[in-house]
Amino acid sequence: MRIYFGPPGTGKTLFAVRDAVRLADPGWTPSEPDKFATEAFDRFWKIGERVEFVTFSPSDQYETVVEAVRPYLELADATANAATPQGGQDTPATEQKSLAYQYWVGPVLRIIRRARDHPTEQHVLIIDEINRADISQVLGPLIAAIEADKRLGSIFPVPFNVRYDREASHEWVPANLHVIGTMNSADRNIALVDVALRRRFEFARLNPDDSLVSEWTTDAAVAERLSPRRLLRVLNLRISELLGQDFTIGHSYLMSGTTNAAVVQAFATHILPLLQEYFYGDDTALLLMVSEHPEDDPAQDRIFDITRTEAADLNEIFGERIGGTAAAYLSGSGDTTPFRLKVRDAFWDSAADPPRPADPQSAARALRKIYSHEGPAAEADEAVPGVEPAAPDQAPES
Repeated sequence: MRIYFGPPGTGKTLFAVRDAVRLADPGWTPSEPDKFATEAFDRFWKIGERVEFVTFSPSDQYETVVEAVRPYLELADATANAATPQGGQDTPATEQKSLAYQYWVGPVLRIIRRARDHPTEQHVLIIDEINRADISQVLGPLIAAIEADKRLGSIFPVPFNVRYDREASHEWVPANLHVIGTMNSADRNIALVDVALRRRFEFARLNPDDSLVSEWTTDAAVAERLSPRRLLRVLNLRISELLGQDFTIGHSYLMSGTTNAAVVQAFATHILPLLQEYFYGDDTALLLMVSEHPEDDPAQDRIFDITRTEAADLNEIFGERIGGTAAAYLSGSGDTTPFRLKVRDAFWDSAADPPRPADPQSAARALRKIYSHEGPAAEADEAVPGVEPAAPDQAPES
């Protein structure tokens, strides 16, 4: 049993599906070695009843994934009670509904029983986002029974008691059932999961791999090309210093960034919201992440517009008697920052249809600024592999 854990965007679900296909269908091979990732997902859903995929959520309980007694509306034909009007024509049949109850088997118990009934076949249960639910409430009596040495046929077999099935008092977890989980390390619930499952699962950490991201975009203008790889590396170095490795950004966010426009879009719609969540209420740290300063020239290419509230404005808003108190609060003495941030339209205009930068060149330069401190290789006239630098006053060739 294994849990893949790491920051968002590091391919945890992909690794889980890959392992599931290898376990449940060991004879399958992709059409080409480099297509294993994409074709594994297609193969996973074609395997059929030997695999189950469950995504946990904070609202999940034992009754939502294992077993339950559920209500439903039972329909009855009431034609026999219908009156026959004059003329000899029967009234249409009416439906009467009554509340009834039925035993429901969830995906976890379902695959346990399938694996038990087919002992020569390998079965796999994937639990995505396993740390988002309360494990003790969801798995309940299964916690001990899923351990390798407590499976059916092991040296210390331990069954678990079912709660709602009248025909069975307990079940055994068979040895041919494999359980694979995924866990987002940026989720604060990770500590609770570690306590409950650390001894029962093998934990495999997945870190961002910037080698999977393009080193350069393919735009024709050499001086304006972005380096998604350097951008990701610098962002993660800064996050590691400010928050820790668990909050870094996965490579999947920029793997499709082959053009400047794609990189800007990925940053504006995926990475920037993630950074704003990580540094919620800490505008100073957010500015550090994107290499911007409150005293920057307003005409500079930037991601954020930075505004300050003047004392006179505070007097108008709060009144002269407490305007000074408001100024002190906004100056930082109240765990706040003396400025406000707004994503500038030149970088990303969310009101546009479709949303896009009002100035694509300015947006690209704002991102280049994040990693420009890395040295001469990051300057605007850098030599891009496979492309000859343009001569002065001459447009670069694509």
